[in-house]
Amino acid sequence: MTTPAGNTITYMARPNDAVAPHAIWPSEWERTSLDVFSQLACSARLVLDIGAYSGVYSMVALADSQADVIAVEPNPDILPNLRENLELNDESGRGQVVEAAVSDSSGVERLFVPDDPTMAAIGGPVGVEVQLVTIDDIVGDRPVDLIKMDVEGVEVAALRGGFSVLQSHRPDVIVELLTPPAFQAVAELMASAGYSGVRHLGKDGPREVTSHVRDGQNFNFHFFG
Repeated sequence: MTTPAGNTITYMARPNDAVAPHAIWPSEWERTSLDVFSQLACSARLVLDIGAYSGVYSMVALADSQADVIAVEPNPDILPNLRENLELNDESGRGQVVEAAVSDSSGVERLFVPDDPTMAAIGGPVGVEVQLVTIDDIVGDRPVDLIKMDVEGVEVAALRGGFSVLQSHRPDVIVELLTPPAFQAVAELMASAGYSGVRHLGKDGPREVTSHVRDGQNFNFHFFG
């Protein structure tokens, strides 16, 4: 595959990889998000890919930048794909996998994996037990410049667990927000951390917004400031 910056990455797809058809064959899948992510990664020192799944964003960061990359993923079914993809594209040893879900506290929670494994989410009555970690614990005192987050409805808890990082380092944050209430809750939290703007990453490019936008399957928003 070719990255937004024109570099080459190798994507190993397995039968259970629901992202592969969108990522590998030509499509508009997350094109604006990947373009913006790649541009921001170029000047980053540390990138967090939270809800990494099979690792597309992590691989782009490794190929298009010199940043260290931490890929965080709790789903045990996709973790072998993620590890293999990072190993195939990490000649310099800058990538790391954290097998956990991100929240506002450490502990253990259940991860429910539906028929569409990209929609796996923590907090259900059934599922596999996974470890919980916070962004603050993952990062420690390292300067983080870019966070990509796809956590299926637990965005506020995940960002609360990284509030010190948000305030101290003010990383760019690209986060999937599926509904207007999710957007409003995250926007309020980010404003309290000192963020001043947000862009919707839609099919026609990034556009500053003040409310939730639905543009096909483009649900990613870029918080900055």
